[in-house]
Amino acid sequence: MQATLLTFQQQAVAALRGVGNFSAGLLQRFLTLDKKTATLLLVALLPSLYAFYRALKYVVLKLVPVKVYVRDFAVFQTNDPAWKYSNTQMLEKSQKMRFNGKSLDFFRKLSKNNGIGSKTAYPPQIFTTDRNVEDGRDEVRAVVFPTVRDLLEKTGIKANEIDVLVTNCSMFVPTPSLSSIIINEFKMKKEIHNFSLGGMGCSASPLGVDIVQAFLRDRNLKYAILVSTEILTSIYYEGNEPSMLLAHTLFRAGCAAILFTNVNYKCKYELKHIVRTHIGADDNAHKCINLTVDSDGTSGVRLEKTIIKNASKGLMNNVPRVLSKVMPLSLKLDYALRMFAQFSAWYFDTRVRKIQTTYPKFGNPKFAKAIQNFCIHTGGRGVLDSLQEQFGLSDELIAASRASLYMYGNTSSASIWYELAYHEHTGAVQKGNTVWQVAFGSGFKCNSIILKALKTVTKETRTLFDRFNPDYVFDPKEVERDVISPEMMKADFEKIAAENQKTRDDAEWEKVKLKFSDRIAAEQESVKQTPEISVR
Repeated sequence: MQATLLTFQQQAVAALRGVGNFSAGLLQRFLTLDKKTATLLLVALLPSLYAFYRALKYVVLKLVPVKVYVRDFAVFQTNDPAWKYSNTQMLEKSQKMRFNGKSLDFFRKLSKNNGIGSKTAYPPQIFTTDRNVEDGRDEVRAVVFPTVRDLLEKTGIKANEIDVLVTNCSMFVPTPSLSSIIINEFKMKKEIHNFSLGGMGCSASPLGVDIVQAFLRDRNLKYAILVSTEILTSIYYEGNEPSMLLAHTLFRAGCAAILFTNVNYKCKYELKHIVRTHIGADDNAHKCINLTVDSDGTSGVRLEKTIIKNASKGLMNNVPRVLSKVMPLSLKLDYALRMFAQFSAWYFDTRVRKIQTTYPKFGNPKFAKAIQNFCIHTGGRGVLDSLQEQFGLSDELIAASRASLYMYGNTSSASIWYELAYHEHTGAVQKGNTVWQVAFGSGFKCNSIILKALKTVTKETRTLFDRFNPDYVFDPKEVERDVISPEMMKADFEKIAAENQKTRDDAEWEKVKLKFSDRIAAEQESVKQTPEISVR
């Protein structure tokens, strides 16, 4: 066998030497030709050489796969006091809306343990009574535009260099589209490919990455931007159905803008895999997050109690496919042997010893050895608690998700990028690290992005998780300290709601009187001028 291999190597070397000698001979003969003959020969050979070049280029491009990279990304942050709302301030504002006492009590109960801090952003125009599509566009200008501008400035890429633009925003679907609004603001080029995804929920960002990846396989295109956001003004529910009020205690303003390219220059990550799963064939999963109307006809998003169950189910379908791509063979064998041992013990107890025991859960794979940076969608404190227990994750591995929930709330599809920003902010991204971003949302979908860190992210190159406090590190005790004020805990919401309703009714009556003031005055004058008729 070894002799055969040596013979093959010798033959290959001999062949290469033969090609080299032949080429050298041709070149030597060409150099001996006179100038006129050499020129005629070159002219005759040029079409053949060009055809050979095109054929070689086609073969190489087909055989060598195009890789997609993350150059950099930016997340929306604001220090504007008009946008900062603690749980206490949210309750104060909600008192002035059209909620009844039971709904306000429901807000207070959820806000005590929602894991959200006092610095989250919320669009102030939501708390006006006459909201319309222009308020949504104002929110786009305040949230999306600064984020895209920040991305372009930090990467040094000009807006007219962008070849592909993809946006995802589930509830705000204006005309012109969100991507068109961005193109108009930044004056992007006419040849740009743009797409606006709507109704895809919190798991939409990996879907946008999938579209970007498909376009950047074309080497003629170089740069793509993905914008993941949710415009809250368009989905504010002012009814009193508990399952439709949940969204108000979770969602906050947020946006992420990510620059992708197929040229590995100053890039932070390589896109390795996208794993998408959809369990929408199950009616229960399909309807657990649903835009609908309540019994009074008021539109809102209904969040069912089965969300946690369906999130776990979606992950159980998604995780095995993720692990098959990132786990080395040794860890796969280790997990298979542990499953076999636990199953054998259960089988022996139930079938041989006739002892009734529960079916084994098989434990969890050793995630931390295959994945170093976890970015799990901040669906809520209860969701994170459930997933941490289900997959046996340590507090350290899930810290980025809890920090993002505390600092920014549930920012929908942008949340997985806030979590990656936390990893960069704390110096946790080292060269060669595997990053797992996983999000789940309406449909019901569970989608994952697997990134590989191309370099260690330093303080100079990191995306700040909190640009107003560069040294910020999340402390879980902050969540317990950041509670609702004692005054708000003692508030009698039934009484407050009744007084507010009376105030609104009085204001409506004053509007009616003002609207028909001329008619009322004319009627009163008519009554005065009517002669009295005496009856004997």
